[in-house]
Amino acid sequence: MHLWLGDYAGAVEVGSRGIELHPYLQVIRANYAQALEFTGRLDEALAQYRAAIAMSRDLTWMRANEGTCLAKLGRRDEALAILDSIEHTRRSEYVDAYYMTIFRNALGQRDAAYDELARTYEDNSTWLFSNRRGPEMDPLRADPRFERLHAQLYIPAAVRSS
Repeated sequence: MHLWLGDYAGAVEVGSRGIELHPYLQVIRANYAQALEFTGRLDEALAQYRAAIAMSRDLTWMRANEGTCLAKLGRRDEALAILDSIEHTRRSEYVDAYYMTIFRNALGQRDAAYDELARTYEDNSTWLFSNRRGPEMDPLRADPRFERLHAQLYIPAAVRSS
């Protein structure tokens, strides 16, 4: 909630306490990393993403977060290597497009980011609830494509496919 309210310092504080209480819960590390990311502490965020990945290597959304952080750090080659790895995985496994949207946007691939965002709606991503409040989507919200895609969420599937 602190992230969604824009209280990034509060999110860092809660995240830090969460890590103390549950150091092996990767979701807490991911949330803490995101809070660190939004306060500009990118190196620390990257360390948290990597710790979470060490606990759950097969979470592609966590790898996308790592790639986003690397892109923000200007480490484009490393970020592109992660993107390539995730795309390879996507050939045989489901990859949730929500964090791929953010990842591609961080890489400067704006059109590909909107393709991923459209996929979040098509796939009924578990992260759709974050589209309206999650600060990670802020850079995308000003584009008219965002509202058009979001409006589709409220149209019954039978009407969308006709």
